Amino acid sequence: MKKIKWILVAAMVILSVTAWGCGERHGEKGCRQGDGKYKLTNGTEIEVKDKLNKTVQLEVKIKYASESEEKEATSSDVTYTSNKPEVASVDSEGEITVNKEGSAEITVESVYDNAEGGKGKVVIKLKVGHVPISEMRLKSVNEYTLIRGIADEEQGVRADSTAQMEIEVKYYGSESAAATSADVKYESSDEKVASVDENGKITFNGVGKAKITATSKYETISGRKLQKSVDVTVNPMPEYNTGLEVIWFETGYEDNGDPYLVYRVKNISDSVITVMYIDVYYIDATGKILKTDELLLYNRLYQLDPDEEIEHGEMGQGVQFPPTTAKILIFNRRWA
Repeated sequence: MKKIKWILVAAMVILSVTAWGCGERHGEKGCRQGDGKYKLTNGTEIEVKDKLNKTVQLEVKIKYASESEEKEATSSDVTYTSNKPEVASVDSEGEITVNKEGSAEITVESVYDNAEGGKGKVVIKLKVGHVPISEMRLKSVNEYTLIRGIADEEQGVRADSTAQMEIEVKYYGSESAAATSADVKYESSDEKVASVDENGKITFNGVGKAKITATSKYETISGRKLQKSVDVTVNPMPEYNTGLEVIWFETGYEDNGDPYLVYRVKNISDSVITVMYIDVYYIDATGKILKTDELLLYNRLYQLDPDEEIEHGEMGQGVQFPPTTAKILIFNRRWA
């Protein structure tokens, strides 16, 4: 019966691979032999990247005691097994297929015994990492300037004071795709001004400046993470010189269940103001605009003297008053 003298294993890996622990015999860490080929001894660790290295070809040479020269091993000489084929499987010809991230051990074992009655064996420890990121692009605007509660379609700012930071990522071996929380981590420099959730949804919380930064969770081939950022400026509510001020308001429900809104307006200017309608913002305690509305001040043109007050109200199902309103701000007055 044949007796083996030794087996030698090398790995042929396309593109990036890292190998450790080839032993003192080879004289250097990694034991690289030319383009992408690594000599492997028992316990060698190989790191490959999912999708970038879909296959790893093992090249095995075997020397029998009865033969003068080594030869390329075939399935008649050695067997290949994986302890975790769901991570990395191996066929009878020594081709390893990378299936997903994780760790696996690939065992190369001789069919025949050595002189001591044991098998020749090399165990390769395979670590499959995430494929490197190659590109990261910001698809939404790179700067937001706004007043909370006022929608801005061009910037992508919604009336509820939110916006979506849109990131696109590309990994080696794949097409560009919209980033998810699995690809990117979002952070805000000041959450009192603007906060951001794990999916890139920005909420504008208060007046001031902040920076929202998106950082890739995976590295490039060179080992760095990619970033994209947007600057946020939330401006305070402007002062509107209408000469009118809502000095009191009350909201509630009639006995029949219909809502009502009563408001009192004062002329705070030094001049007579002719007015019929007022355009208003309903504002909450944080200064955010909740809603824009048109209110009737009088059922015909009315001349309001300086310091004069007028009270009016609306009722019925048409009244849609935001319950968290803390202030009604008049930003325009008109005759019709």
